[in-house]
Amino acid sequence: MGKLMRLVVLSVAFVCFGSFATATAEWFNYSSPVAASDFAFTGGHVWIPALGGVVDLNPQTGDFTVYTSSTGLPCSCGNGAAVDQEGVVWVAMTKGVAAIHPDGTIDRFYAENSALESDYARAIAVGEDGLVWVGTDEGVYSYDGSVWAKHPFMGIPYLIINNVIKVGSGGTVWIGTEGGLRVFDGTNWTDYTEMSSGLPSGGGGNVRDIDFAPDGRTWLATYGGVVSFDGVVWEVFDSSNTPMTTNIVEAIAAAPDGTIYAGCPNGVFVYDGSEWVVWDTSNSGIPTNNITALDIAPDEALWVGTFAGSAAFKDDVWTGYSHTNYPELKGLVQRLAEDADGVIWLGTMGGGLFAKDGDSFTVYSVANSGLLSDMVSAISIATDNTLWLATPGGVSHFDRTDFENYSFSLGNFPASGSVVDICVGPDGTPWAVVGGGLMGPLGRTSQTPGQVCYFINGEWQTLQMMALAEFSCITARENGDIYIGSNGQGLFIWNHGSVKHIDTSQGLPSNTVLCLARGADDNVWVGTDSGVGITDGVLWQVYGIHNTMLFSNEIRDIFPAEDGAVWIASSNGLVSINTNTSVRYSSQYSGLLIDNTSSVLKASNGDIVVGSMVGLTELTTPSFPILTDGSVGPDTGTPTTPFTYSVHYTNAEASLPPAISVGIDLSEYELQLADGEPDNGTYSFSTVLDFGLHGYYFLATDENGARTRMPFDFILSGPIVTGKPAEVIIRPDKVIYVPGDRMQVLLTLFNRVTDPLEITLYTALKMPSEQLIFFVYPDLFTMNTTGLTLILSPLQLIQDFPILDIVLDEATLPYGEYAWLAACQDPNAPGFELLSDVSEATWQFMESQPVSTNRNTSE
Repeated sequence: MGKLMRLVVLSVAFVCFGSFATATAEWFNYSSPVAASDFAFTGGHVWIPALGGVVDLNPQTGDFTVYTSSTGLPCSCGNGAAVDQEGVVWVAMTKGVAAIHPDGTIDRFYAENSALESDYARAIAVGEDGLVWVGTDEGVYSYDGSVWAKHPFMGIPYLIINNVIKVGSGGTVWIGTEGGLRVFDGTNWTDYTEMSSGLPSGGGGNVRDIDFAPDGRTWLATYGGVVSFDGVVWEVFDSSNTPMTTNIVEAIAAAPDGTIYAGCPNGVFVYDGSEWVVWDTSNSGIPTNNITALDIAPDEALWVGTFAGSAAFKDDVWTGYSHTNYPELKGLVQRLAEDADGVIWLGTMGGGLFAKDGDSFTVYSVANSGLLSDMVSAISIATDNTLWLATPGGVSHFDRTDFENYSFSLGNFPASGSVVDICVGPDGTPWAVVGGGLMGPLGRTSQTPGQVCYFINGEWQTLQMMALAEFSCITARENGDIYIGSNGQGLFIWNHGSVKHIDTSQGLPSNTVLCLARGADDNVWVGTDSGVGITDGVLWQVYGIHNTMLFSNEIRDIFPAEDGAVWIASSNGLVSINTNTSVRYSSQYSGLLIDNTSSVLKASNGDIVVGSMVGLTELTTPSFPILTDGSVGPDTGTPTTPFTYSVHYTNAEASLPPAISVGIDLSEYELQLADGEPDNGTYSFSTVLDFGLHGYYFLATDENGARTRMPFDFILSGPIVTGKPAEVIIRPDKVIYVPGDRMQVLLTLFNRVTDPLEITLYTALKMPSEQLIFFVYPDLFTMNTTGLTLILSPLQLIQDFPILDIVLDEATLPYGEYAWLAACQDPNAPGFELLSDVSEATWQFMESQPVSTNRNTSE
């Protein structure tokens, strides 16, 4: 049986690149790992990265342990696994890379604490030399135990998105990408695409898996079929020459006897070298026909991963493994609701309805109850403690004993289509919205508008909205106003017969409304794809990535708690907002199961419950770290001046010291307590800085993984470090301003051949901390019969430092020879100081040049 990973202590060994608080974090994860993506074998155990966790399975006993973010992984979605020579299990995950050591410690690598440029690790492999290879959606990296190296890429964009990595004999690295196959022999890269090789067109370039057969051939699983390659000849097996009914192949495995196994959405296809046969649930022990992974174990057993668990095949015997602590917990947790008895109800997409009472789950599905559909998109608890459920087929009402269903097909619901949301008003009236479909394949149509329905006197009625919209969500205020969100048409407010329409022109963050919630103060919170809006019916306040810890403005669910904190499930983390601060929980720094959250509520016992596509997470001790009074002093200085950054930290719920850092330009540094107590004190850090204008921000992470930042979305300016003169570098192809002390730079073009003529091109008044490239020469002039017209514009601004004062004198220049001249001026002193004489980089514009093209010539 599985080991229940419940209350955990984060005693994780982290890499030296960064750290965060690792105290007791009361995160409870109810995860059911599905869709095994890979298999790795060590010490008689099988490691299975999957959607919802990483499973350590003992196939001899059936016992297993599920690792998730609450046990120290970067997240709870594994994409690939490999074992090195020391027995370390390396896992590629959607939020980084994990190295699970035999002693249980875990190293975590991701973009914030290593040289990886992307957190999305898609594939991983270990070579015979111990080098770890990681494929991401931003390229390929190798790790030798101390240094990450990125391998250069130039070419087709899809070749940079890596699906799988295998290291063959001799250390040759094979990489399957979304654009083809890449092979690295240790010195050179060779790329194979649909255009340049025998990979089949129409999907063959999307290489999903790789394995090597005993005869030396390489076998590929692609979206264009199964492909074999012997180094010269390509051979394709697809629906045209095999029993496969699809060309989509997700997995491939080559057995020691040469048998090839191909995993497809409809089973495993087996090739013995002469013919293909299919294994599916009707003639084998695979849990389901949707195959996600295949591999051959050291004992030559075939391991098959599916959406419903895994199975091993050896000596003509199948053995199935569910590797899930909660086999009944299936489907995306779409919505959450708590009844008067403290039972938490989960509406899932595909798994039905669940009742969570403590640690036990009770499932209600079409198969075992009268539930109308296993797709439950919304739940509302009525005043009599019964449940009203929205489903694609209609509405189900559950009185804790029986289900009563209402649907268009049953003749007792007035609208056809999917019921997308439901709420019970303060007077006990159930309200439901049917989504409709205003967007067709050829554009906008009004053929199937959404409907708003309400239940009165035992019957469902249709509200005459007099608005054509694709409705998405609904809630009710105490005064009886009904708020209805739509996809693209904004917000509608029904008030006893009248309808008011709200869109972005009146303060709504976006016309695509995704969710609605009524707060304890009767204000309405509106979640959109562009942030959160709150309204009392008249005024609007908008929250988003610009003024909160939201990392994504796509809002999935909102729960305004009675204590004033508002909890937001977003597509990138769990966020809370209150009057003092905004904090974010992510799988990287807390026990949150996955960042892509779908639902949230604060239970009556104070726990925060979060739903996602891979299960349920509970946080028992939510906390609110607050940063105030952040500053740096002194404001100005020289490169030898000590600059001190300080910020005040408070956290009433904390019991352990936080991790507080300051971001200075592109680097972060840890602050130490300078005054006060760890949970209510001032933290500081001192350093010297190079010339230029610098920027900074503060970041705090507490023991539960709650993070806050000051400021939320921008960088504070300061200090200014002076003592270095500005410089202008003139090159044949560009002009570069190297900043120093605050200086005004004047650039001119000078005619060297004819009478003196100076044309002012730019005046720049700014002191960024990096080089600023003003412009390049080629193709910046328009030729005509009289000369050349300047059409120069700034080419590149580094680190978002703008040119504050730009003066461009566009002019038509007569033919001749031109050169650059540069001067600078201290804004506090009169006159310009010449920085350069007439440049040796000259241009010649001759009257004999063609006038129909844009060009120039530099010597």
